[in-house]
Amino acid sequence: MARYAQRMVRFAAAASSFIGPEEIEQWGRFDLANVFRRAGLRVTNSEISCPVNGLIEQSRSFDIHVYLDDVLVNIGPTFDISTFPSYWIQAIEVYRRVTEAPIEFQNHGAGCVVLILTKG
Repeated sequence: MARYAQRMVRFAAAASSFIGPEEIEQWGRFDLANVFRRAGLRVTNSEISCPVNGLIEQSRSFDIHVYLDDVLVNIGPTFDISTFPSYWIQAIEVYRRVTEAPIEFQNHGAGCVVLILTKG
């Protein structure tokens, strides 16, 4: 949580992308997909992917970059959220466009960025 607070001070857009423990408990207790759906990502079964915004982006393929405690764990068109049980997760930051993400997470080829902060 301290890393999130530091990012929030440095980067104002982080406030709108933060999903805290209360929301994870309320929305994702039985189905973590609900958390990501509410955050604006596309959810198909147990896989999340970047949202499609506008006709131009529909024809392009954007990778979702997922970080677990600031370590890149996924680059690809989708990410299987059943990999981590919801009780492991303390908070989630979702950036639906890579340009909204803090500079340290703006990688070439990313369409969106998800930061998962675990308990512990």
